[in-house]
Amino acid sequence: MSSMAMPAFRVSYCFDSSRDWIFPYKFIIYTNSVSMKFENKHESLKGSLLLATIAVHVFFAVLIFCCAVGPVQADVYVHIDDQGVYHFTDAPPNADYKIFIRSQRTQKKLPSKYDRIIAEASERFDVSFPLLKAMVKVESDFDAQAISQKGALGLMQIMPANVFDFKISDPFDPYENVMAGAGYFKTLLERFEGHVPTALAAYNAGPGRVDRHRGIPPITETKDYISRVLRYRDIYGSNSK
Repeated sequence: MSSMAMPAFRVSYCFDSSRDWIFPYKFIIYTNSVSMKFENKHESLKGSLLLATIAVHVFFAVLIFCCAVGPVQADVYVHIDDQGVYHFTDAPPNADYKIFIRSQRTQKKLPSKYDRIIAEASERFDVSFPLLKAMVKVESDFDAQAISQKGALGLMQIMPANVFDFKISDPFDPYENVMAGAGYFKTLLERFEGHVPTALAAYNAGPGRVDRHRGIPPITETKDYISRVLRYRDIYGSNSK
């Protein structure tokens, strides 16, 4: 029997300069997404005193966060912005967010119905299973019928222009799509001497751009893509041990 899904939360957490500095925080809990921010607005706190106070309040913030959502059901990431605001979330929008708490869920097996196909592609093209699975996760979230705004198709988001080149008869067929995507990624790995981040950049932005920039191009979407794939690769890799 499946357990009832825990509602998601967003917790806004900040110093309140109207309160005594020893306990100057307030928080509000919202539904719909899991995120939290912590902001220092108390200008009188300086140096090591400020750092110590921030440490204490980050601890309370995370404690509030964990109590709000119960057992952590997703990884929690943190980002400190230019204004010193601490943002906590389970759905990092970019690569600026770093892992803060590893969830209980990601310590368990995370199978998908396409694991058998991914495993076969991994063996055929000698590409790590966790990496291929992570690519499928980030590309399509395991949706075999996925179509991106740019027209990319299927599990590994094959561009229509490549469907003929990859000899795909049905880009929405999971087996054909994964085999084609994995085979193409293998050629990119070989082209870029086995450097995974560069090969991922080429898969996302195109090998021509990688060649022109002599490495990973300065494209935010591509950098975020690489970060997300490598993060899921680590998760799936730890689950396979």
